[in-house]
Amino acid sequence: MKMKIDFKCTACGQCCRQGGYVFIDAGEARSIAELLGITKEEFLRLYSERFQGSLRLKGDYNKPCIFLENTSCTVYDKRPSQCRTFPFWGENFKYSGRLREIKSFCRGIKTDREVI
Repeated sequence: MKMKIDFKCTACGQCCRQGGYVFIDAGEARSIAELLGITKEEFLRLYSERFQGSLRLKGDYNKPCIFLENTSCTVYDKRPSQCRTFPFWGENFKYSGRLREIKSFCRGIKTDREVI
């Protein structure tokens, strides 16, 4: 059964506090570096690390994103596509229990039925 969800970000920052990593590509690194007023190389050294052949933001899996201050993303206008597309990730739709988990912390999700 397909489930329709409506999503409007409330800028609460809860998604940025969940466990996980934020993966980025070279273009996103360059855009964020420009926003921060530093070179791409400096950004890569200060804020990123290689992981299994991919590039990700530095940080502990169980801690908030390094660019989260209170409830605000300090790089919001240039945030990575992983952040821009939340919660519309394929794995979030593989089983309904995952949407229930996300809805428990994300106030921006509304579904076409009350019980997920």
